[in-house]
Amino acid sequence: MNDKAVMLGVKAGPSKFSDQQQALSEVISSGALVIMCPMCLKQAGFTEADLISGVKLGSPKVTGDALFKDGTKTMSW
Repeated sequence: MNDKAVMLGVKAGPSKFSDQQQALSEVISSGALVIMCPMCLKQAGFTEADLISGVKLGSPKVTGDALFKDGTKTMSW
C-alpha cells in the first residue's frame, strides 16, 4: 500500500474507509500478504503501531521476497 492507500491500512481510517478495511481484513484472513510502504506511512504521519492487524511494513527483503515468489499476484488501482 502506498500514497493515499495508507489510510486504508491504518487504525485511524475506519470511519471513512470501513468497507475497504473490511475487504482488506477478509483478504488478509484468506492468506493475502498486504505490504505497507514505510516511507508513505511516515509521510502520512503514522507509524508501524498504527497498522491494522495483518498489514506488514515493507522493506527491501519483505517486498522482494513477496514479489518474486512463485504464484504471486499484485493488485493496483
